[in-house]
Amino acid sequence: MAEDYESKSFWLGNSGPYQENAPLVGDLKCDVAVIGGGYAGIATAYFLKKAQPSLRVVVLESEVIGFGA
Repeated sequence: MAEDYESKSFWLGNSGPYQENAPLVGDLKCDVAVIGGGYAGIATAYFLKKAQPSLRVVVLESEVIGFGA
């Protein structure tokens, strides 16, 4: 779906090409599920992976990553 992401968030407007994933269907196995893909959620996922690269970290967002940022 082609949308004007720049109007949705400053981050998306300056992050380069962005493609949405399909909605999550079924179960997903992970070590950490981060609910919300705003600045706090993305930073949390980033620093968790940086501290423990073997963790399976999933970010769940109902809009688009960076929405509202």
